[in-house]
Amino acid sequence: MPDKPSAPKKRPARTPRPRLRELFPGYHYPTGEELRRFVEDGLVALDTNALLDLYRFTEIAREEYLEVLSQIGERLWLPHQTVAEFLMNRTTVLRSLDTTRAKFDSDVEGALLEVLKVVRDYARRCGFTQDQIDPLLQPLPDALDIVLGTLHQGIDSAAEVDPDAHPDDDPILSKIEELIDGRIGDAFDDKTKQTLTQMGRRRFEARTPPGWTDNKKADDGIGDYLVWEQTIREAKARKKPILLITNETKPDWTRREGELILPRVELVKEMLDRAEQDFHLVDTRTFLELAKKYLAAEVSDATVHEASRLAPENTDHPDTLVSRNKLAFAHQAAGRLDEAIPLYEQTFTDFERFVGTDRPATLTTRHNLASAYQAAGRLDEAIPLYEQTLTDCERVLGTDHPATLTTRNSLAAARARQKPL
Repeated sequence: MPDKPSAPKKRPARTPRPRLRELFPGYHYPTGEELRRFVEDGLVALDTNALLDLYRFTEIAREEYLEVLSQIGERLWLPHQTVAEFLMNRTTVLRSLDTTRAKFDSDVEGALLEVLKVVRDYARRCGFTQDQIDPLLQPLPDALDIVLGTLHQGIDSAAEVDPDAHPDDDPILSKIEELIDGRIGDAFDDKTKQTLTQMGRRRFEARTPPGWTDNKKADDGIGDYLVWEQTIREAKARKKPILLITNETKPDWTRREGELILPRVELVKEMLDRAEQDFHLVDTRTFLELAKKYLAAEVSDATVHEASRLAPENTDHPDTLVSRNKLAFAHQAAGRLDEAIPLYEQTFTDFERFVGTDRPATLTTRHNLASAYQAAGRLDEAIPLYEQTLTDCERVLGTDHPATLTTRNSLAAARARQKPL
């Protein structure tokens, strides 16, 4: 009797291969469901600038932003380093708002005078007498006064706090204190901070993000790394993904894909490796849009539009950097070196990154930073900056250029003040 044919052997089930997104985390923009998880379930962390936006917003937008952050509830969290930097930079932002209004008024007044001159000269060429010209010109300043009055109402609502007043008299600060009470991470003890500072410097040498673009700051740029380290530890402890609200666009935090701004791949991977959690970052404008979509938050289109002017692409415009340099100079002239120096350092770093190392504006800002260091008695930092600036001025502008001569004199004065070894 013939043998029965044996049943075909079953092949073992094929193990599913990891998806491309799983194999290469950080290379893709989050899907809608991933964004929903960040907003609905993740820890929402604020960096310093996102917190300072509460001063930059006008009153209605500020209240909506505060309400959205309150809606996050216990999932709202701030690194201890973020709050420390917020308190250090609060008055600088308030003064910059005052400077913005003063510069605007000055620019508009200059433009009006130019328009009046052009119209007056043309009218005279056309044969008009002065008695005929004056009534023609009068509506122009009157109409401008109406426009300025309306604009100033918006500016005033964004800058209603006196930077020199006692913090207890700051109503915005009071609301911020109420919002973040109990939601601030613990500070590192001195020993841990010292260890992390050394580790951070090794990371900067290897250009491991974040923080290496800030290594010319007074703190060697360690602040960003401390924020990152605190954030990783919080994500691991609470077992939640992190959505960081930040207006940061520096290359040690972000990368661009067309119009999209994404976190550095290394940051996404490090968060996964150490905390086993996902990481994403968005600017204030995008966060408000996500909250509106996934939390049904009441955010007006006007507030989203207002947040767009605070978005990263506007903060590094050369005109903005020039204004920031002027503000730092004003702080220095007023003897507020503790506010002038950090502002100079950040502006110099941004000029180098966005304008170039050899541009006159970059050289001027570096000279100003060296001057501030000198005024603060930090000659060991001032003199190398002066020397580098002089070398670059001679190469770029020439040996007889006024900027070169000024830098040469400043360097000589700084060396004269330096104590001999």
